[in-house]
Amino acid sequence: MCSLLRRHAMMVAPAGGINVSDLFSAYPLDEDSGNFIDQKEYADLDSYNGVTREVAGKSGNAIQMSGTTSYVGKASYSFPSDHNGITISWWAKILAIDGAAGGWLAGHRNNSPLGKSFQIFYSPGDPPNYLGFGIWGVDDSTDFFVSDSISAQDAIADELFHHYVMAISADGEADLYYDNSLIGNISLGVNWIAVAGSPFYLATRSWSITSGETTGIFDELYLWKRKLTSEEVSYVNSNFYPY
Repeated sequence: MCSLLRRHAMMVAPAGGINVSDLFSAYPLDEDSGNFIDQKEYADLDSYNGVTREVAGKSGNAIQMSGTTSYVGKASYSFPSDHNGITISWWAKILAIDGAAGGWLAGHRNNSPLGKSFQIFYSPGDPPNYLGFGIWGVDDSTDFFVSDSISAQDAIADELFHHYVMAISADGEADLYYDNSLIGNISLGVNWIAVAGSPFYLATRSWSITSGETTGIFDELYLWKRKLTSEEVSYVNSNFYPY
């Protein structure tokens, strides 16, 4: 596949009257070389390292991350200024993590103005390493949700792709979904997202891109400029070409 090819598709007809609108970025992550192309032509992902391309994905090809130095993203990513919240959706097959360090799945840090970062991760420490998400503030404040039932070890053992969704409202109320199930929520508060250039990455921390500790296959990354409802998350879970 040509590395600069954009794969255009019509919006999938919604089921049950659901209209998953306001999608602003869509990344199949199936390029054989070069940047990862945004099918919505908003922002290509031009920062990457330690990535194996064209592995079998959830749909078509995907990319495989190989631990500490692997990442894909953009060092200066600007979310739409007219956003009414943000939803981030992707599929991943987890193959291994460094249990002591945890396994980092995605993250964004607001550098302009410097505010808060959010990260999705499998928790550090001795196994089981549970799925969770949290925020870090400029004053070193933190807030986390960590599940007590969904672990990296289970995700590794079943050898399947799983669906991860973080849906955040305009006022910072954030929900984390796993395979179409809401597993937890936290309040991010203000200054949680940047509309000027700030880092956004898969498979690593947003402030330290060589500390991801996640080995796995990532596929079909989508971003909306509003918080999707649970019904819309369910639709995306069943229709992973929502553009």
